[in-house]
Amino acid sequence: YQYQNFWFSADAEQIANRVVSVYNENNFANLNEFQVTWELLKNGQVISSGDAEELDVAPLTRGTIRVPFTMPSAISAGDEFQLNVSVAAKDGTDMVPAGTELSYGQFSVPAAAPKYTPQNNPSEIATENAGSDLTVSGKNFKLAISRSTGLITSYSYEGETLLESGPTPNFWRGNVENDGGNASRKLFDTAWRGAMNGAKVSSIDTDELDGNPIIRVNLTLPNAGNTAVQMVYTIDGTGAVTVSMQVDATRSGLGNFLRVGSIMTLPAGFENVTWYGNGPVETFNDRKTNGRLGIWNSTVSEMFYPYMKADDTGNLTGVKWIAVQSEKHQHGLVIAAETPAEASALHFMPEDFDYAQHPYELHPRKQTYLSLDYGSMGTGSATCGQGTLPQYQLPSSRIYAWTYTIIPADKDSNAGQLNEYTKPYRRTNTYIQEQSSHGYLIPIAETARLKETENGTYAVGSIDIPYRAAVDALTNGKRSFTLEANVIPTGNPDYNMFLGKGDYAFALRATPNSLDFFIYDGAWQMVSYTMPDSMKANWLYHQHQVAGVFDAASGKLLIYADGKMLAEKSISTSGVRASDFDL
Repeated sequence: YQYQNFWFSADAEQIANRVVSVYNENNFANLNEFQVTWELLKNGQVISSGDAEELDVAPLTRGTIRVPFTMPSAISAGDEFQLNVSVAAKDGTDMVPAGTELSYGQFSVPAAAPKYTPQNNPSEIATENAGSDLTVSGKNFKLAISRSTGLITSYSYEGETLLESGPTPNFWRGNVENDGGNASRKLFDTAWRGAMNGAKVSSIDTDELDGNPIIRVNLTLPNAGNTAVQMVYTIDGTGAVTVSMQVDATRSGLGNFLRVGSIMTLPAGFENVTWYGNGPVETFNDRKTNGRLGIWNSTVSEMFYPYMKADDTGNLTGVKWIAVQSEKHQHGLVIAAETPAEASALHFMPEDFDYAQHPYELHPRKQTYLSLDYGSMGTGSATCGQGTLPQYQLPSSRIYAWTYTIIPADKDSNAGQLNEYTKPYRRTNTYIQEQSSHGYLIPIAETARLKETENGTYAVGSIDIPYRAAVDALTNGKRSFTLEANVIPTGNPDYNMFLGKGDYAFALRATPNSLDFFIYDGAWQMVSYTMPDSMKANWLYHQHQVAGVFDAASGKLLIYADGKMLAEKSISTSGVRASDFDL
């Protein structure tokens, strides 16, 4: 969290018009009494900056400012952009020197970047399946996977050992101060600490795709209620190793996780850390508004913060990639997360924090322990208040899956080069242009992916349409509008939400038995069509055109599928309530 007196907001249409909204929370000071600047970032690095304009926003009022940035003429595949807005003291005092940052905001900038198409790296790769290890080697690299544990026991590139062991599944972190209260409230299960003790290999299978070896390992964790862990290694000709992990504890009988992740051991000397994600300091999933997306640099030693008690430290969120390099090695490692993940790099194992009360009792190890995690439980306030809220917990009732790629990189690689190395292995931001006269650029963020079918390109997942003001102008109040979508229903989850603006505005959806369209005007007004068996038989996994219509003039809700009106309902309404959610 942060304390500041200026609060910024902007939807995609405002950003396109170089306008940002601001609320001035000061009681007496106008925004124009401060220095307000902007920065344009490409792939986490500042490429231009300047002064914001039209700063007259009086105390306790709302207004807009101009941010006159110019997008670069050449945009490469996979490029993404952010806009930073910063308020700093103009006239310094002894307490607040001139230039001290007082408030900030950050926004994604839509850009029609070409879709990134990964290239295959054909190269001869040999797999030897004999003895205690399964060995994979190529022109410049060699890795060994233990047949008894299913885990990597070594990875070398051009003769240098870059990875001593791992990644190993990990379900524990050093406790933070609030975890005592969280544990007493059973918000996580302490049994996860020893989950990997006695882990058994259920199977190891090898396969090949486009000349790249694929090794599938299935683990069973008897010490964690027979939790099932699957690890799939895919090795390409460059020496990059993609690790896809899945953890299923739904039948384990254990409570919530404290962490769902993996940890790997790098040799002594791997000290320099660069990452593209939230920074410049540690963040947690419920403590990250203090972070800004960018490329940040630190050291493994500096990632440890000496709290009064020996607490977990150095956690990073929203990580797209993280690199760890050594002055003593010609090559380092960069880890590319397919979708943003959590990470850390420390000279401590998670259990080291369990055996120390205070920092002076901790003894840094020579090796570096690099974690790449699906996530960790939030910190909450359970020392003297609320425990971690449900949305920041990791329930064992769901299956977790995440993917990342371990990539060798020259130690002198700069941030721009590291970013390019990782693009083939990350789900980079993509924008599609909607077909109305507005031509809005719609971001396909990490919550969705594009899928090509014989009927065209579909999005799988969820997409936010960040043009809230434009949508509100069409739908708020007593205005007629139509929601229409081409969909392939999957029935998972039970409520297939096709188009919606939160529960308190409007939505078009399907359930296993019905097709529904509703608006909210202080109460829910809904038209619903119960599907006959003949419709159900052809509903899931087939393409359909669905539509919901609010006819304000006649006071009717209508619902359509595949060109036919299925149901209508007459209502008395004051119109759709405003909603703070994107479509």
